[in-house]
Amino acid sequence: MAKKTSKKKRIKVEKVDKRNEQNLEKFGINKFETVKEKKEKKNRGKTKGKNTVVGKIRVNKKGFGFLISENQKENISRKYKTYEEFITDIETYEESDVLRQDDREENSLPESSESDNSGDNGKNLSDKKNDIGDRDDIFIGKDQLSGIMDGDTIAVKVEKKKYSENLKRGKIVKVLQRGHQTVVGTFVDNGNFAFVIPVKKEFVQDIYVNKKNFGTAVDGDMVSVEILRYGNRLEKAEGRVIDIIAKNDDPARDIKALIVSSGRELFFQNKVKREVNAIKDFEITHEEFAKRRDLREKYIVTIDGADSKDFDDAVSVEKMKNGNYLLGVHIADVSYFVKSGTYVDQEARNRANSVYLIDQVVPMLPEVLSNNLCSLVPKEDRLTISCDMEIDEKGRVLNHKIYESVINSKRRCTYDEIFEVISSIEKTAETENGEVEKEVLDFTPFEVDRIREMLDLTKVLIRARDKRGSIDFDNPEAEIKLDSFGVPTAVFPRNRNIAHQLIEEFMLKANETVAEQFFWLNTPFVYRNHPKPNAEKMAEIKEFIGGLGIELRGDLTDVKPYMIRDTLNEIKNTKYQFIVSKAMLKSMEKAVYESHCSGHFGLALERYCHFTSPIRRYPDLMVHRIIRMFIEEGIEKVFDREVKKTCEGISKWSSEVERDTLELEREVDKMKIAQFMENNIGKQYDGIVSGVTSYGIHVEIEKCIEGMVRLSDLRGDFYVLDREKHRVVGNNTGKVISLGDKVKIEVLNASKESKEIDFMLIEE
Repeated sequence: MAKKTSKKKRIKVEKVDKRNEQNLEKFGINKFETVKEKKEKKNRGKTKGKNTVVGKIRVNKKGFGFLISENQKENISRKYKTYEEFITDIETYEESDVLRQDDREENSLPESSESDNSGDNGKNLSDKKNDIGDRDDIFIGKDQLSGIMDGDTIAVKVEKKKYSENLKRGKIVKVLQRGHQTVVGTFVDNGNFAFVIPVKKEFVQDIYVNKKNFGTAVDGDMVSVEILRYGNRLEKAEGRVIDIIAKNDDPARDIKALIVSSGRELFFQNKVKREVNAIKDFEITHEEFAKRRDLREKYIVTIDGADSKDFDDAVSVEKMKNGNYLLGVHIADVSYFVKSGTYVDQEARNRANSVYLIDQVVPMLPEVLSNNLCSLVPKEDRLTISCDMEIDEKGRVLNHKIYESVINSKRRCTYDEIFEVISSIEKTAETENGEVEKEVLDFTPFEVDRIREMLDLTKVLIRARDKRGSIDFDNPEAEIKLDSFGVPTAVFPRNRNIAHQLIEEFMLKANETVAEQFFWLNTPFVYRNHPKPNAEKMAEIKEFIGGLGIELRGDLTDVKPYMIRDTLNEIKNTKYQFIVSKAMLKSMEKAVYESHCSGHFGLALERYCHFTSPIRRYPDLMVHRIIRMFIEEGIEKVFDREVKKTCEGISKWSSEVERDTLELEREVDKMKIAQFMENNIGKQYDGIVSGVTSYGIHVEIEKCIEGMVRLSDLRGDFYVLDREKHRVVGNNTGKVISLGDKVKIEVLNASKESKEIDFMLIEE
């Protein structure tokens, strides 16, 4: 009997090969556990006794570590650089008997909602913050982090003494797997040796570099170092320079460093360049013209930002004799040029999307394609996939057709130009001969009439979207202007007007229509799904806004989009508008790419996909391939087993990469905003309290810059958090500072390196 008991207590290891064990660790799964043990334990990752836990460590900017809980797993950097590496691990993961537990989708990859401005807005719901740690995490002190890096897989012994009421404390027992083999940072030359200071403060220690491993790096260069030896309590980690990311005089060196440290490639490989250069002089053949519908005589235009270089969508609108509208959305036929299995396709698939970082772009496709052959530049014949939709006065699509086409864009319009024309249309009465006054730039009366029809259709689509309950969070994003040295000179809310809405509505309608067709054909496909928020998060939101005197009506166990929409409409133009909008956006589930259709909650649509941006999103390119396959080879070809498998893999991979892209964009914005505020230390601003926590007050200025007033910096009293009423209260004076209050602040400190901004309240 004693022997049996001993066996039960002993750790049982499944017979899996070493690669499988490593794969499990990449997903944060304890490789020492069996299915039976998993089901028997309430807490994940316990091994070597009930007080030892295995998991990945997250190191925050303050230098503290946290063994992350399951729901915080997404904070760890992406480990996969290529689609092949990712999909191999997914397949191994799904096939392993060790991992089949309670039918959980451990490999589901959460992502942002459709209009993701979320940032770190969870602070408005409670006093916890990512830098403090999730309540299921385990705190690890600075004294234990020598030689430890963010993302390492470690074994931690849980101590009896807690760090705080909701946070356990742990001691590192062993490093099981390293999370990084390379580090990006600034090269600091000290003569016979150098240090590389990591751009990500989560890496804690500098990297020592012997002179023989300098390569061609000089002081101030941004470099990538390979780690030769990991550090410990007595020695720093040692590395060698393997790449110079940016020279010390490159104005974009800081942004490029963040790009590379996130796992992105700045440049295309030579084999990719050779492949696209071979077709750079491409001309459309007579045979290709004959296969496609010729739309070169139609009035088709592109509408984009003034700085845009890749134009993947063009539009046309005509008022039909029956009173309906004929909307044409014409998308660059990238699938014609990027064939499956080519080097350029493999690279595009690995990148999964283009990244736009202020004045820097990391494109999914080489410029020969993105800015030339595929770009719908004006006055040039271009291959496209078109979606024509007949839309009635209620915004319903009565008929549609998706087909291969050739267009010749008549004009490259900017949002500002279209907005000016629309403003003139709405303010200026027509003259007797049908012409409008001169202030409408150089648009002819014919062009103005086409834009008027576009405007009329836009209003129809907006009304239809509002009627079905679609949510518009309308949280302003920051626009950042840089000088020639890469120094930020201005930060302000990005302008969004009716011209932006016009294109948004047309693209949404095309995406919905394409998804509808292939849903009813029941073919393999890539959908854009947005799950409804869970009841627990909605209960938190209801409690949160209830403390502000705002009611969330309806059944929280079956949330409908209109419930969120109606609440946002009620608080429009109040002091709580953006605070509540951000908190609600944060509470939403993440929109993801999936090979099955489950609807889009935020848009209040049963079926939706991404079809309109194949130059910058790989899922769109996959959708185009399916469309061309359907048109040219028939529906039987689309039902191929490999097509289904590819749709599944691309969906998961693209969702993961998209999440990392959004995080990179946020990190760059935070860095540049903090750098901008470094030059404004001592200046005073009017602001609004956007969050209250147990350690400080978040204040937003200029509608897009947020900083922290630490409670310890509040003079004349000791302030405590009143969580229920979203305020802090002075112990002695009874002074109250509440969420939504207007305040005056002075910029106390700002740091580009830490990406943090500190304010001080000014008494009035």
